[in-house]
Amino acid sequence: MILATGGYSQIYYNTSNTPGINGDGLVLAYELGVPLKDMEFVQYYPTAAGKRGNNLLLYEGFLFNGAVLKNADNENILVKHGLNDPQVITRDLLAQTIFKEIRDGLTIENGLLMDLSAVSEERLVQLKSMLPQGVAEKNKCIVSPTTHHSMGGVVIDSNTQTALGGLYAAGEVCAGMHGANRLAGNALAEVFAMGGIAGRNAAINAEENNMNIVLEDQIEKEKERLKSLFSQSGEDSKILVKSLKKMMWLRAGIVRNSEDLEKALAQIEDFRSKSGKCKIEIPRDLMSNIGLQNMLLLSEMVCRSALLRKESRGSHCRSDYPLEDNTKWLKNIVIQKKNDEMMVNIHPVKLAYVSPT
Repeated sequence: MILATGGYSQIYYNTSNTPGINGDGLVLAYELGVPLKDMEFVQYYPTAAGKRGNNLLLYEGFLFNGAVLKNADNENILVKHGLNDPQVITRDLLAQTIFKEIRDGLTIENGLLMDLSAVSEERLVQLKSMLPQGVAEKNKCIVSPTTHHSMGGVVIDSNTQTALGGLYAAGEVCAGMHGANRLAGNALAEVFAMGGIAGRNAAINAEENNMNIVLEDQIEKEKERLKSLFSQSGEDSKILVKSLKKMMWLRAGIVRNSEDLEKALAQIEDFRSKSGKCKIEIPRDLMSNIGLQNMLLLSEMVCRSALLRKESRGSHCRSDYPLEDNTKWLKNIVIQKKNDEMMVNIHPVKLAYVSPT
């Protein structure tokens, strides 16, 4: 069996990921006792347009060719924050800078204005296919950061084998391929490389072992559990999902700190309490509620890991611990379910090939 269900970027309000990327596969693995790690590392793309950041706008193609990012006070935020050298403008730094401007209330329609008026006509023609409809004619666009990729996930070995015999995993559901941050384009290379390995090994495993085990009693027990959830009264799961996503975006997203993360964990418990009393009348309601339960679990993992890691590293930015600390935090944070409890442990990083400078 192969887990290839993607990451968990949909636990955030702004995301470029398609609906359904809630971390369901990670929850399945977790419930089976499979370890997860690096859940605090989530990558954010700095400039996205469209509804809640579903349309990426390649900042490299525009900002380095005359475009200007402006806040509500008409300030050039790159000049304001001393980001004049393209060599130092990373995705993370730009996303954090834009987020701070938005957090401070200097927004234009919940984002910042990307002014394209100084970009040459030739360059605009080259990049027109990357722009939302009508932007090239108006020479402006509202942009804001969006959740793009999750580096945390299921622990696998070099053969894509998880800690559970017969269970393999590939793609964004896994941890470890990208460390604390993913380089652009590497996710596709990972899918092809690790997917091929997982497919081959899973096929060999299935051929060598009896994979036709059907646990009828467990299936019936689960069906009865799901039936018991139906109710004609209570809160709407979709409303709770939206509230959870907004809360995670503000308190456990691009820029984090201890106070916000503690508040996020408290709110997650409040949402969890409410989620058990939701109105479930049709199968669609049930699917929404199951998704909510999984998103709450993943959100708790992200917050607990982010709170524990008292440094900034890769995509993980702590305003109260702004520096990377290789002395104390060259480690992985591993989460595993044991005796129905979420166990969070710290493991030293295995440096087989390189060492930090």
